[in-house]
Amino acid sequence: MAILHLLLKHRHILFILIFVVILLGYNIRKPFIGHHDWNGAFWGSMTRNYMSNLGKIIGNTYLQNLDQTSTGDFIFFYHYTPLLPVFFTVSGLVFGLNEISMRLVTVVFSVLMLISIYKIGACLYSKNIGILAAVFALITPMFLYFGKLPDHEPILTALCTITFYFYLRLTPHKPISVLRFFILMALTLLESWGGFFFLTVIMVHGLLTKKLNRKLMLGLTGLGLGVLLFHALMIFAIYGKSTILDFFNYGLIRMNMSEPGSNVTQFTWIQFIMTESRFLIVYFTRILVGLSAVWIIYFFLKLRKHALPSDLLLFLLFVYGFFFILVFRNLAYIHDYKLYVLLPFIALSSARTILFLFNSLGNRISVSYPISKWMNFRNSLIALIVLAVAWERTDFIVALQKTSFNTPGFELGNLIRSNTSPEEKTLVLSQEFDSFYGVFIKFYSNRSVSADDVTLQQFKENPDRYSETQHFVLVDNRPVDSEMENYILTTYRHNKTGKFTLVDLIN
Repeated sequence: MAILHLLLKHRHILFILIFVVILLGYNIRKPFIGHHDWNGAFWGSMTRNYMSNLGKIIGNTYLQNLDQTSTGDFIFFYHYTPLLPVFFTVSGLVFGLNEISMRLVTVVFSVLMLISIYKIGACLYSKNIGILAAVFALITPMFLYFGKLPDHEPILTALCTITFYFYLRLTPHKPISVLRFFILMALTLLESWGGFFFLTVIMVHGLLTKKLNRKLMLGLTGLGLGVLLFHALMIFAIYGKSTILDFFNYGLIRMNMSEPGSNVTQFTWIQFIMTESRFLIVYFTRILVGLSAVWIIYFFLKLRKHALPSDLLLFLLFVYGFFFILVFRNLAYIHDYKLYVLLPFIALSSARTILFLFNSLGNRISVSYPISKWMNFRNSLIALIVLAVAWERTDFIVALQKTSFNTPGFELGNLIRSNTSPEEKTLVLSQEFDSFYGVFIKFYSNRSVSADDVTLQQFKENPDRYSETQHFVLVDNRPVDSEMENYILTTYRHNKTGKFTLVDLIN
C-alpha cells in the first residue's frame, strides 16, 4: 500500500517505472544463450531441483517429477547463502519454470531498487535529485542488461538499497521501524556475501554517529553471526564437515588468496585496476563515472573541514560496494556484472553533482536575470545530459541484447530432451564441449547428461561403466577417438541433427 500511495502521489515515478518494465521486458523470453546467461541456466536447474524436492515434501506428483537431472537428490549450492534459489522457486511455482519466471524475480527487485534510489535521493537531498538518480540508473547498460539477470548482484544491490533507505528512516524507539529494518537486513545477508560488507558499513556508521544504540548493535551482530552459523549448519547437514573446508577454500580463491595454481585466473593489481576501470566506463558510461569521480573528490576535500551528513551517508553506498569488489577481486575480475553493486551510488552521486553545480551557478547569476529563464535553460541542459548518457553506449547495449554464443548448449539440450526418455542417460563424447556448455545442456535437456573423452579401448574393456548409458552424443569438430567414432556409427543406430549426432545404444 505504501508503494501504491507513493506511485499515485508521484506520478513521474510511475512513468519512469512503466518505462523500466518496458525496457526490461525486452528479450525477457530469450533463451539463456547470451552474455552471462550461464547464471540463468545454472539457477534454473537449481530451482527445478528445489521444486522437485518440495513436491516430495507436500506429496505433489507433478512437482516431484520435475527434476530428471539430479536423480532426486537435494542440491544446495554451498558457495552462497541460500536465499536466491528460494526466490526463483516461488516464482517458478506461480508462473512455471521458464526464462520469464526466472528473470521476473530480478525485474521486480530492479523496480524496487529504482524506487529506493528515488526515495534515498529525496531523503538525503531533494526530490529532483532522487528523480534524476533513478533516471540515470535506468539508462545505464549495467541496469538495462543485468537488471533482469537471474543472479545475486542485481537482487543483492536492490536489497541493500531498500535496507539502506529504511536505515535512513530508522527510529530506534519504534518497534515496527526496528523490525522492518532487521527483516530487510536478514534478507540481505541471506541473499549473498555482499550483504555482510553492507552490514559492517552500517554498523560502523551507526556506532560512530550513535544512530544505533547498544541493543541494536548487539542485535545486528547476532543477526550476522546467526546467518553464518545457519549457513555452516546447512553445509554440515547436507554435505558433511569436509565440505565446510571446501567452502573456505573456495572463498580464498574468490579473494585471490589461495595457492597460485588453484585460482581460476591470475592477474596483477595493475591488470585488476585497469580491467575494473574499463568495466566501469563501459557499463556506467564515461559521463556518469566522471560525475561520480567529481563527487568523490569534492567529498574528500570537504571531509577535511566538515562534510554534510547527507554526503557521509551517500558515501556508505560506495564503501560497501568498493570493499566487496576489492576483497572478492578474483570474482570481480572475471564477472563484469559484480560492479552492479555500485549502481545506486553512481546514479545518486552523479545526480547530486549535476544539481549542485547548476544550483551553485544559478546562485551566482545576476538577480536582474529572470530566474524562470535560467530554470528552463538548466532543465534543458539536464535533459541533454540524460540523452547523452543514454546515447553513449547504445550500440553496446544492443550488442549485449543480441549475444547468443551459448546457443550450442541450448540446441543440444533441446535435442536430447526431444529424443530421449526422462529415465535415460546420455554421454557427450567431448569433455571440452561440456566444459563450455554443460550447464545449458542440463537445464534445457532436463536429463542426466555427463561427458567423457572415451576411447574404443576404454569402451570395450569397461562395459559395466557404460551399461547404464543409453545414448552417446558426437559433436562436429570436437576431439574424439576416431576408432570409437567409427565403431559406434557402424554399430548403433544414430541420427545427425546439425552439428550433433545422437547415438542410440539401446537398439
